[in-house]
Amino acid sequence: MDYDLRAQPARATTDADGRSVPDASTERWFQAVAQGFHDARMRPRGLDVAVRAAAADGATLRGAYLTDPPPLDLDPHTPVATFISFDKTLNVGGGRLLPLHMITDVTVRPTHRRRGLLRQMMTTDLTEARDAGLPMAALTVSEGSIYGRFGFGAATWLRHISLDTSRRFGLRDEASGRVEMVDPHACADVVRDVFERFHARERGSVDRPSWYPEWVTGRYDPTSDEPDQRRRAAVHHDGSGTVDGYVSYRVEQDGQGPRQLAIQDLVTASDDAYLGLWQFLAAVDLVENVTFSRAPMEDPLEFALADPRLYSVTRLEDVIWLRVLDVVAALEAREWVQDGSVLLGVRDAMGMAEGTFRVEVRDRRAEVTRSDREPEVVLDVTTLGSLYLGGVTVRTLRRSNRFEGTPDALDRFARLMELPTRPYCVTRY
Repeated sequence: MDYDLRAQPARATTDADGRSVPDASTERWFQAVAQGFHDARMRPRGLDVAVRAAAADGATLRGAYLTDPPPLDLDPHTPVATFISFDKTLNVGGGRLLPLHMITDVTVRPTHRRRGLLRQMMTTDLTEARDAGLPMAALTVSEGSIYGRFGFGAATWLRHISLDTSRRFGLRDEASGRVEMVDPHACADVVRDVFERFHARERGSVDRPSWYPEWVTGRYDPTSDEPDQRRRAAVHHDGSGTVDGYVSYRVEQDGQGPRQLAIQDLVTASDDAYLGLWQFLAAVDLVENVTFSRAPMEDPLEFALADPRLYSVTRLEDVIWLRVLDVVAALEAREWVQDGSVLLGVRDAMGMAEGTFRVEVRDRRAEVTRSDREPEVVLDVTTLGSLYLGGVTVRTLRRSNRFEGTPDALDRFARLMELPTRPYCVTRY
């Protein structure tokens, strides 16, 4: 069976109500994505949000199309595989934002798997990104066994937590600042501003696709194709009255069971705002449990509680998977805290980051150059992606047999790669 692989931008016209109306090929592409993730067919409002966001992000929509569709095919003009990419930034620590190639909406129709379609789209897309000077690619995954073979390694993780907010709840010290409830549908500008400040300070943060404010504010609910009327929101003001954090949430109830407050998004530009918003959430009446699926791995809330046993971790989730495209640019941009040097050998089955590199760190900055010498430490590009932000240590991966090298070289490499905190990315996409 033959396939035609095509790439296109998101194309649409604007109707009398100001809504984006995609052309036929763009709508078929997005409907194929919905099918791939077992979602309902996209309706006008959902298409409007998706197409406008893709256009704003300058996204490339890739698809695999049958050149000779069989009789009774689902739709000969609909792609049997999809793949979208666009460029944003990644906070790599030290106040630096690295250009980042972001990939999502990867699907292959069940009847066309194991035909090499994903590999062809991925190889073409990553090659174009590397040739355009992008040093790093990223994605989030639905299945953890797929993307390692393309050089991606899990790099950031989140906690899913449950907090008992009954009368036992209390913080060791009263949180500072002031919290006020706001109309969630009217605070898109606040959402953008606070996230921009969070993104600038938090190593591991990736910039958000343009559809995010629509979802955070509840102005679009994918389940109803209308605004989410159950969405609520609050903002935190610092001592000067500046908004430095927000929370978007819903109070839900399963039948006659107890109500539960489910946080949709909580983003802050300060630790005071983080604890202040939690103090507010714990005070919401008629609710004795709050859940949050985007808590940091190093969560100050856990240790700010008078009774830390009110805090439960229900699940750990990998979020951002990184794929190094340019070793020199990526490592020179990274945050470093230890001086030292190592000859690092990188293996890459796709050939994009293959080579030996001398990494020399002085005064928190790295100089990285290619070398013809024998490497002291050898690792796969997937391992480099996992190590890059400090989400896992060399010592841990060493026990997983992820390196080659002498004990002395691996000890030096472990010290060199150390970072003071774990990364935090609050963005799934």
